[in-house]
Amino acid sequence: MKRERQHLPNEQHVAEIVRKVRNESVLTVNRFAIGSHHFVFDVLTESHQNFVIRMAAPGNREALQGAMYWYEHLKPKGIPLPDVLYSDVHASAAPFPYVIVERLMGQDLGAVYISLSKDEKKALAREIVRIQDIAGTLPRGRGFGFVSSYQSDSFNKTWADVLYSS
Repeated sequence: MKRERQHLPNEQHVAEIVRKVRNESVLTVNRFAIGSHHFVFDVLTESHQNFVIRMAAPGNREALQGAMYWYEHLKPKGIPLPDVLYSDVHASAAPFPYVIVERLMGQDLGAVYISLSKDEKKALAREIVRIQDIAGTLPRGRGFGFVSSYQSDSFNKTWADVLYSS
């Protein structure tokens, strides 16, 4: 088990990436308890810059490349996504493909939703509808589920297939 863990993205890889890309050391690196395809880390540097590094797990490079593909299609349309500060989806400078994104302030919606007022929940619903309206302007895909691009063949034929596969 210990040997297997050495071949997964970890805090040492994050520190190495920050040294290479930003020429500084990290003060803290904490792994988020999220990420179905990626290892996601909260990073604070010696210059007190806070950002997030998402590293692809072995075999998940295509998912990270897909995230960048969709970022480039969605961000310019006004969908609120964190800014990408740096990306190396081909792992040319690190053992794993990664993306560095800005750290959004606040808490996870799942942790605070119950404490939102009725008006805040209505405002949130309006914002979700606004985002869905923007996403609805994109050309239709050839199937359902997560795909890395319009050219991808890794889609599901039905929405039910998406649910069964997850």
